[in-house]
Amino acid sequence: MKKRMLGIGIILFVLINTFALGYEKASAKDDKVNHATFEEQIKNFGKKLTDKVPENYSREDALENGDITPEHITQKQREKINQFMANVRNNKPDFIRFVQFFPSGTLIKEYQFNGDLIYYRADSTRIKNSRDKVYTDYCKDLEKKTKPFEGTFLTNCYHSKSIEF
Repeated sequence: MKKRMLGIGIILFVLINTFALGYEKASAKDDKVNHATFEEQIKNFGKKLTDKVPENYSREDALENGDITPEHITQKQREKINQFMANVRNNKPDFIRFVQFFPSGTLIKEYQFNGDLIYYRADSTRIKNSRDKVYTDYCKDLEKKTKPFEGTFLTNCYHSKSIEF
């Protein structure tokens, strides 16, 4: 009887370890697949709507085109921001552009959601003596956070930890 119990114990031990090792290998494989999937999603993002702003782009042009002007956000612009965030939550493609005008030039931030990923593009090439030029990234989520700073951020990004929205 003791030999039989020992045999059953050994079989259970082998089965449990086989399952556990197989699960660890599957998890490691899934991690690689997820990273590859992110790269595949980036590769297959589709046509980008960004970088279409003419060189001489005025505040009036931005308002006429429905861009968000952060220094003077209107109720209509606030609604557009909220609609973009809702579309991301509902996996509905959308595009939004923020244009900030400074005495030294113009900063353009664009967010394009294709239903899976958010493509982010920040262009400071129109600001005199700017060190940064064009920064791009792809992110999976748009979420409100309270720590370490309160605000809405793009998260789960390819290059960055997070990007302020």
